[in-house]
Amino acid sequence: MKILVVTPYLPYANAPHGGGTLLFALLCELAKTQEIFLATMYQPDEQGKLDEVKKLFNVVCAVPTQRRRLEPIVPRRSFLAALRATVLSAGQYAATFLGKYAHLHADQRRFFQHLCQAIAQVQPDIIQLEYGYFCRLFARPLSSLGLTVGVAHDVEFKPAQRLACRSTGLERLAAWMRYAFIRRAEVQAYRHLKKVYTLSAFDAALLRQAAPALSVGVRRPGLAQPILDTASPQREDNMILFAGALYRPENLTAVDFLLSEVMPRVWQHEPCAHLHLVGAGAPAQLVQQTKGLPVVIHGYQERLSDFYARATLAVAPLFTGGGVIVKLLEALAYGVPTVASSIANEGIGATPEQEVLLADDAATFAKQILALLRSSELRARLSQQAKLFVQRHFNLQESVAELVQDYQALLAQHT
Repeated sequence: MKILVVTPYLPYANAPHGGGTLLFALLCELAKTQEIFLATMYQPDEQGKLDEVKKLFNVVCAVPTQRRRLEPIVPRRSFLAALRATVLSAGQYAATFLGKYAHLHADQRRFFQHLCQAIAQVQPDIIQLEYGYFCRLFARPLSSLGLTVGVAHDVEFKPAQRLACRSTGLERLAAWMRYAFIRRAEVQAYRHLKKVYTLSAFDAALLRQAAPALSVGVRRPGLAQPILDTASPQREDNMILFAGALYRPENLTAVDFLLSEVMPRVWQHEPCAHLHLVGAGAPAQLVQQTKGLPVVIHGYQERLSDFYARATLAVAPLFTGGGVIVKLLEALAYGVPTVASSIANEGIGATPEQEVLLADDAATFAKQILALLRSSELRARLSQQAKLFVQRHFNLQESVAELVQDYQALLAQHT
């Protein structure tokens, strides 16, 4: 099969966004048996990565984005912030009420022009749209150009709904308005696709409930078997790891929760514990917030395996996002004992107290961290079970075989 993969983010190994890492692993495995063509946007500073990707796949369209990653602010809840987000959402999504889609920026228009030329030249069997964001922009026009499927790395209205539920006062009203815009826009876009895939059964059930007429499937993420540099990792004492792009609001909210509510409780009992933040784009406000604390900000790292090998434990306190939290999945795959929120684990489905420890408030989070810091036996048990869990449920070869079989069935129906 000729599969044209269309993505707003460049996929490569250890990409700063988890979706890019998962997609890269998928494409590498797919390319062993199928013809893979890639149409992608990328950040200007990723030119070197793009050159490496071109050696692996047939890149038929690559357009740099004109929008830079703005330095974020550590999130604080406010009505004005919620109202601003609502206004932006209304402008971005309201056109879908008329069956139309948001106005494209100049770089997106250029990308779409090159994409149409590539489709005419390649004549792919499957056009695979990655992310709900690109589905909203391109699902309708591309549906007339070939058999088009979409991949919802996260059901976008889900975190919007959770944010609204967590809001209070006037902020709550603005957040619910934003959720209504996002839900309508997302469902409207998916109706133009032959099939939409989520990355977890949880998200698939949520999407089917919101729009029963949609054809929804699950594209299980798969990880290549991680291999640490040493057979027995040399874990440091009291090293707590948080990995995730620090320009993403949900990760900044998680870090703010750790620094403001969780770690003070931990340091009260274990003053030697130190928190390591690994991820690109840490804002100046976060750097200032951590001064004088036992916290190390490492920035983007090419080799996360080095940190997974050293960490005593990992943390993933995410409360508004969803999909499959890649950094949690990677930590489990490397056998790092992990404390996560229920939301972070929902797309992965690790068994509480066997493969992961769960916590949804600051006191419980601190209690679980302290339990791991104090018990080498608990850490060893979680480590072993976590690795076995990922090997059983996130096998890359099995995931790709299932997807290929599903694509072949779609093609048989389409012809």
